[in-house]
Amino acid sequence: MNITYQGILVLLRSAITGEKLALPEGFDLAAAYGDIRRHQLVPLAYEGAVNCAVPMNLPVMAKLQDGYCQCLMRMTGQIQMVDRVLSAFEKAGIDYLPLKGCNLYSLYPKPELRIMADADVLIREEQREKIDPVMKALGFQESEESDHELNWKSDALYMELHKRVVPTYDEDYYAYFGDGWDKARHSTGCRYRLSPEDDYIYLLTHFAKHYRNGGVGVRQALDLWVYRRANGQMDMEYIENELKTLHLDRFHANMVCLLGYWFQDEEGNETSEFLGEFIFKSGVWGDVQSHYLAQEAKVQKNSSSFAMGKLRSILRVIFPSREYAQVTYPVLRKWPILLPCVWVVIWVRTLLFRRDALKRRKQQFTSVTGDTLDAYRRSMAFVGMEPEEPFNNNDPAQ
Repeated sequence: MNITYQGILVLLRSAITGEKLALPEGFDLAAAYGDIRRHQLVPLAYEGAVNCAVPMNLPVMAKLQDGYCQCLMRMTGQIQMVDRVLSAFEKAGIDYLPLKGCNLYSLYPKPELRIMADADVLIREEQREKIDPVMKALGFQESEESDHELNWKSDALYMELHKRVVPTYDEDYYAYFGDGWDKARHSTGCRYRLSPEDDYIYLLTHFAKHYRNGGVGVRQALDLWVYRRANGQMDMEYIENELKTLHLDRFHANMVCLLGYWFQDEEGNETSEFLGEFIFKSGVWGDVQSHYLAQEAKVQKNSSSFAMGKLRSILRVIFPSREYAQVTYPVLRKWPILLPCVWVVIWVRTLLFRRDALKRRKQQFTSVTGDTLDAYRRSMAFVGMEPEEPFNNNDPAQ
């Protein structure tokens, strides 16, 4: 692990524990600023730097302090708006279950240390007719609907109301969780929650989903460590058995080792170094090419040959499914028979107005080869994510 990464991790640990820790010799906070911003760690890095007695007169400290204050104001507004939404749900008799950041920020020493890019809440899809007028009355505008989310935005908050806790296209994880309500426990009123164990399993699965689908960042790994610190009495036997069902038990063991290596002075290993390097290079959610490689790997997994997998990928782009197309063309939700017409509209718009997107898509297709897919699958297997079997890279058609 390089000095920049080591120093960032010391700052994060200090921000969470309040300890004054020694930064590694040669660590340059100004040089680390780009990685700190890329992983959305500014308030944590500032808090840690103050704890570690980094001189306040450094120009980089002024930048971090400014970012910290912005996050403080933003987080204050987000928390207030989430409270308003959930209170309105109570009054309207709408069931809800807060997820991820809505719960995690309270586990951090200060709420602003765990900023929310958006607020995630599980709802019952059959209550949508109740939900829409409530959100509009609160000043939200409806945004694009995805496979598993109803997206709403306001000046203060971007809100993702989950129809299900994981997308249906992550078939293995969806088969375990379903929409998520089977694991919900009633709290008070219309509010539900997950048990600490099921919540932890969900957080780990969500982390794994992003890891294998293109990348995931340091802040999301820190969430797992903070959650484990706050819930030290969890039933680990139950957790490990459930993770075996999800085929995430080895990945979980490797992540626990990584978190100990990063934040608790424990010994790491080759897998820890590999995981850490991948996470740091990912940024918050990875890059476009990594996402495309992950999507292609899913298609190839169910294809008899590399050439057939490529053909399936091309056809999916030319003839997108109704579920995918209705995100941009919501008319398909009511009139699915119009899908062929939507295909024509997509083709015309792409040819006339989106030539650059067409060029990028062509580059993505040509950049994915049997070798890159084989490397991807082996990297997933190495960290415990996929079955340890090599991709069939002997197809002469590639």
